[in-house]
Amino acid sequence: MKLLKCHVENFGCLKNYDLSFGGGLTSLYAPNGGGKSTLAAFIRAMFYGLPANSSRTRFNARRHYFPFSGGAYGGSLTFGWRGREYRIERFFDETSGDDKKWFCDGSPAPKPDGEFGEVVFGLDEESFARTLFFGGGTELCATPGISAGLGDYASQEVDGERGREILSRAAKKLSGRGGRGEIAELERSVRAVEAEIKNMEDISLGLDKKYAQRAEISSRLSALSDKAAARADWRKLGDISGEINKNSAELARLEASYPQGFPARAEVEVLRSRGDKKGSKLPAALSFAFSLILMVAGALLCPSYLFAGIAALAAGAVFFVATLCVLFIGRKKHSARSLRAILKKYGYSDRAALADRLEGDIALREQLQSAISAGQSRMNEVIGAASSEQMGEGEGERLRRELAAIDRDISDDESILESREIKLARLSELGSRLGACRRRLSEYAVAAECIAEAQRSLTRTVVGPVAESFKKYSALVKNTLGDSLYIDKNFSVAYESGGRLRPDGHLSAGQRAVANVCYRLAVIDNIFRSDIPFVVLDDPFSELDGERMEAMAKLLPALARDRQIIYLYCHPSRKI
Repeated sequence: MKLLKCHVENFGCLKNYDLSFGGGLTSLYAPNGGGKSTLAAFIRAMFYGLPANSSRTRFNARRHYFPFSGGAYGGSLTFGWRGREYRIERFFDETSGDDKKWFCDGSPAPKPDGEFGEVVFGLDEESFARTLFFGGGTELCATPGISAGLGDYASQEVDGERGREILSRAAKKLSGRGGRGEIAELERSVRAVEAEIKNMEDISLGLDKKYAQRAEISSRLSALSDKAAARADWRKLGDISGEINKNSAELARLEASYPQGFPARAEVEVLRSRGDKKGSKLPAALSFAFSLILMVAGALLCPSYLFAGIAALAAGAVFFVATLCVLFIGRKKHSARSLRAILKKYGYSDRAALADRLEGDIALREQLQSAISAGQSRMNEVIGAASSEQMGEGEGERLRRELAAIDRDISDDESILESREIKLARLSELGSRLGACRRRLSEYAVAAECIAEAQRSLTRTVVGPVAESFKKYSALVKNTLGDSLYIDKNFSVAYESGGRLRPDGHLSAGQRAVANVCYRLAVIDNIFRSDIPFVVLDDPFSELDGERMEAMAKLLPALARDRQIIYLYCHPSRKI
């Protein structure tokens, strides 16, 4: 793209002024106040207009270039673009009026929605001022418009950083420092449940010893009772023994039907659970009442029938503890995983049918155990009546106390072991959640690395070419600057001095002007890969000394070989 000619009807100090532009480097001299900067401002105003003016507006370009003599305020600019000739006619008034026309190959064309410059260059006015138009004092950094022209690099860079920040927050939620993350909490829960299961395994191993200890005590107690038993009512003892044997055989058959372990009431609670615990209050109350009746009966029987009283007290205590355990376990929440484990354990798919069966068998077992216990109590009562004169009261009483204590321990341990299946299901559930969290954490790390690699790739594909172009131009002016110039991923300029990179703010005004030219050419090369537009330089080298100005006077024509450069200067020493 090239400027061809312009006509300034009335704009600042320029009146009825015509100019034709050359193809490569066009140098225009004018002393201070001679219209040099006015011409540059006119070119910019043709493409982007002038800001509105009012009594409250600070001194701006519209007010500055408004002619004191009045008359038409504006002109026309002709340029070649995409193989065709275009002409902009634009006139302004003192406040905000803007009469603009647009011609293509001499024929009127529809006016664009935005400014002419946005259509032609694809840049807003600020981005135009930082690339194609150098009026001095502009920072060496990219604008949103420049970033968009370079593939919207800045926006993608920000999106990448935002994505990495989101992933970082999600990862910290899973694995925060100081054991505060979700993974650490799950690991603590897993260790706690594992400790409970390990304790249950230890209890299970200890139960065998307690069963053997109970058998030994019972054997010794039985040996002490042999003589007294000889005097007992053997017919009555035979009936009681037969009943006990019958109930024991029935109990053995019932327990044998569950080779995987006899069901617990906690499993029935899981099968029955619907979020409503009201239905369990009546059976619990009856169970409590029955246990209290047994204990009161035992207390009343102790003075007269010691063994029967002790047996009744023991049975009542067992019912009382069992009821508490059932209520405690019933209040626990069971997960869907526990339900599936129970159904799988017993080979059922219908939870209601399985619950009915288990509940009936548990009740039958308790009945049989109660009948056996009651029979043993009656037998002990009969034997006790005959043995009170024959056996030493002290030894027998001690053995009975030991037997009662070991029975309580066994009952407590068995109650704890009833919840083992639930604990195993809970451990499995926690393990699954922990594995899922660890997988998510790994996926977050992979995603963050992918974003980082995408950002590195973006830097290589977008910033890299700009940096290479800047390096090429800065190498041409290295002798002029005395240092090597670089551009980073934020499109900021730095220079090397004393083996260290320093920001461009440390450059002198003349060096910054030269660096600014290199920066603009590098950005232009990568925004406009074909049909490179013109560049307007409004006296950019006013701060250079004679030696460096001479070097630039040789360099600028070389830079103008592949682009149109409009170079304006106000002193003969800066002639190029």
